[in-house]
Amino acid sequence: SVRKSRRSEAKTALSDLAARQEQYMTNNKTYADTLAKLGIVTATTPGGWYTLGAPTATTTVGTTITAFTLTASPNNDQIKDTACGSLTLTSTGIKGATGSLGRSCW
Repeated sequence: SVRKSRRSEAKTALSDLAARQEQYMTNNKTYADTLAKLGIVTATTPGGWYTLGAPTATTTVGTTITAFTLTASPNNDQIKDTACGSLTLTSTGIKGATGSLGRSCW
């Protein structure tokens, strides 16, 4: 389906963000807590079907972020993709989705 093919936009964006997070960690000894720190100026994916959320710190030690979750939330007609909803990717590589299909959306 068209909506299923649009998910690739979110998957690509989340994978890119995860790679940027790893580079940020190498350089700063902590993960980033904003898209700007990762060099992201526009939070919308190229086709406009998803919006990237700021990285969510899931584990911290003092002021050091040691784990994160990244989220891409659907926009426009993609909102009708309720079986998947928002796609997520964690610092440990766990892929998920808020809809009923969960990980199979990946």
